[in-house]
Amino acid sequence: MFDVQITLAEEDWNMIRLQSRDFFDALPESRKFQPVKRPYTLVTAKLTIDGLEFPEVGIRKKGFIGSQNRNRPSLKIKLDHVDKSAQVGGLRALTFNNNNQDTSQMSQFMGYAFFNRAGSPACRCALARVTVNGKNLGIYSHVETVHKPLLRRGFGDDRGTLYEGTVTDFHEGWEGSFEKKVGKDRLGRPRIEQLIQVLQGEVSGDTIRGSETIGRAWVPTGKSSPELAGLADYRFSEGTGSQAVQEIETRITSLKKTLSTMTPALAEARAQWESDDRLKRVTLNPWSVIGPFQAADFDAAYKQAFPPEIKGWTRPPLQRTASRTATAKSSGPGQRDWPTVARSRSAPTPILPPTCSARSNRPPARKLTVALGSDDSLKLWTNGELVAERKVHRGVPPTRTWSR
Repeated sequence: MFDVQITLAEEDWNMIRLQSRDFFDALPESRKFQPVKRPYTLVTAKLTIDGLEFPEVGIRKKGFIGSQNRNRPSLKIKLDHVDKSAQVGGLRALTFNNNNQDTSQMSQFMGYAFFNRAGSPACRCALARVTVNGKNLGIYSHVETVHKPLLRRGFGDDRGTLYEGTVTDFHEGWEGSFEKKVGKDRLGRPRIEQLIQVLQGEVSGDTIRGSETIGRAWVPTGKSSPELAGLADYRFSEGTGSQAVQEIETRITSLKKTLSTMTPALAEARAQWESDDRLKRVTLNPWSVIGPFQAADFDAAYKQAFPPEIKGWTRPPLQRTASRTATAKSSGPGQRDWPTVARSRSAPTPILPPTCSARSNRPPARKLTVALGSDDSLKLWTNGELVAERKVHRGVPPTRTWSR
């Protein structure tokens, strides 16, 4: 495991780690004609890898949507940002992924290793302990940047043009959406246009590839199988009727039959999985409208006895006849809809906005994200004890509807 030490100005770190993107930024109409723009800023930092020091490198946040994290951002480092000769192991750019969606921290490491062992060109991957300004951010996946070194190793040649497609596809008129990474665009872009025409059925595939193409197909297996050997030299031109394909289809049919037959061992394993799942499952009971409370002002309503001080959970029917409604949703594991609640225009006595309540059961200790409006209030009980409350959420930006 590599030890990675990063030092930069605190204001620069706060700036890049708080930068983000949302679906509106990531999926603009313009993505059909040009690559999606990155909202991340490159700043200067000092980098040390296992004692090897790079005094001036460029660093920025990376990631699309799923890896967004303000405390442990994924990072892209440009070694030759200032010193154009700077490199390590032939690499001039480094990628550190935060494994935000992988609690095992092993999916990328094992996945890339699998493809490389199978002979399919893939990135190299290692694990790294990343520290920024003295704070240990934990384990990251150090993934080889897809650039010329990978092309030379995987394909034997780094000439030609490499493109990356983000939230795009081979649709008619979308050839400009692919981002050129390596090579000459004037030579590569027409090939994308040709491929789109082929996939749209406008021209023959011979337009791109006139000679016979040989490919390899691989099936993950726990042990060697004679049926797989025939796939090594399977020619796509032979079609699905080839002997190699028929043999592997027979093998797959046999495996499906084995898995669909309930045996004592399989039943025991399933029962164990369901038991473990129940222990780890996050549950959220339906939201209950326990207000609105008739009170003279907000302070008086805030002091009302909320659960668990009151016994039971009240669920009066929701009124949908008022002229204005407000809807919200909870997110994450155990996702449930919040109720649609009504606000009355007139009442004999002042009525505050509706008050909702829900109970969440989370057996292991976890972080709970509560979705709130920018002016909502919050009280949180854990095992019957009031552990947190926030009277006004005016600090929540208007573009965000949640608070941790």
